[in-house]
Amino acid sequence: MTDFKTGVAQAEKILEQIMAVEPEIAAVVGVFVPGIGVIQPWILALAPAMENAMKALVAGDNVSMVDALAMLAKHMLPGLPNSPTLSGPAAPAS
Repeated sequence: MTDFKTGVAQAEKILEQIMAVEPEIAAVVGVFVPGIGVIQPWILALAPAMENAMKALVAGDNVSMVDALAMLAKHMLPGLPNSPTLSGPAAPAS
């Protein structure tokens, strides 16, 4: 049986592979669904945050899936505090 971290790691790799061909997928889907261009920027913005959340789960930050989803929602919604995990490494002090 696959454990939680292994499953998340596999999902993160699959998401990475999908995002590598996302522009081509969007172009093909755009032929049949003209409004896809409206949501494509959201997909492009959400994917890196989801990848970072999955990497944090795999790295062993001891965060449950519910907490990770809450962190992602707070990070993406305006007016709520950004997640340090999803923000990436802090900028070096100058």
